[in-house]
Amino acid sequence: AGTVKADRETGPDHEGDDDDDDDGGGTAAGGRTMLVKVPWAEPHSRFTALFESFAVEVMGACRTLTEAARLLKISWDQAQRIMERAVARGLARRQEVVIPHIGIDEKSFGKGHDYATVVLDPARECVHDLGPGRTAEATVRLLERCLPDPEIRLQVSAAVMDMSAAFAAAVRQTLPSAVIVYDRFHVSKLLNTAVDQVRRAEHRRLSAQGDSTLKNTRYHWLTGPENLEPQKLEELEALFARNAVVARAWTDRENFASFWDCSTEEESMTFFKVWERKVNRRKGLQPMKKVAATLRRHLGGLINYITHPLTNGLAEGINSLIAVLKGAARGLRNFSNFRVRVLFFLGKLDMLPAV
Repeated sequence: AGTVKADRETGPDHEGDDDDDDDGGGTAAGGRTMLVKVPWAEPHSRFTALFESFAVEVMGACRTLTEAARLLKISWDQAQRIMERAVARGLARRQEVVIPHIGIDEKSFGKGHDYATVVLDPARECVHDLGPGRTAEATVRLLERCLPDPEIRLQVSAAVMDMSAAFAAAVRQTLPSAVIVYDRFHVSKLLNTAVDQVRRAEHRRLSAQGDSTLKNTRYHWLTGPENLEPQKLEELEALFARNAVVARAWTDRENFASFWDCSTEEESMTFFKVWERKVNRRKGLQPMKKVAATLRRHLGGLINYITHPLTNGLAEGINSLIAVLKGAARGLRNFSNFRVRVLFFLGKLDMLPAV
């Protein structure tokens, strides 16, 4: 519908006939067919702009593309093409947007080890773009594509991420003005994992002696005390009295939370040294010591949180929504379709055609 054919029949009876030209028939020589752009549809679209606008609204309200296609009385492929054009339209309109901070995260999109790298816009709370792979090279390609203007890339002042060496290398290469901020929620996850590893090791040791004290206590140790019900809090206090090893790991995790309250680089450095020294002096806490060594290697990015208090908390919510999209579409193993879905629903794009 975006273009229409204009046929012009010419022949011996029409040669030199000025009246035919005056009647609006045109002067297309040789009888060729021309494609003429029309104001009520986009080029190469089989639908009017008004219908595509309606279709975009319907697809945004439906749980699956199949459901939307059924309501619109079009095929799944036609609905997919409308969605693709909508996303392309939205991305074209967003090219010059300045993003002062970005978030980078990974998300599985297929079976096995198929991963995508997701670039987030924390200020607008949306997905800016995503690309296949999670290597440094793949992340560089993604950043250069979603931020094509070098001047725009220079205005990105911070990038928050987990402790991926690939992500950090890509940011250093592509965003020269951006400081790297390691996500505090990722740090909390590492500390929680260490506490649970200590708990499980102690549980195995005690179980061999017939002591089941730590059985079914994972929730007690991994939930912040401020979030525990009164009864669970009392049970945790009893566990403290009966198992000092896990209690020490729990205490080290809780103590580290004060790192994020430091107001200067010097204060945070001093805090970390004291905390690290205490952890390394304890016996039987190898998982916690391993985390302390990891944090030491990434300390610069942790300290950057002081000047750029950013987190990737948005990524957790986005990942949950992406999982819902995958489930509704039963997999989305094709990355191109996966990208279109994510940007359509989570990109906050201006996707409606001009009508």
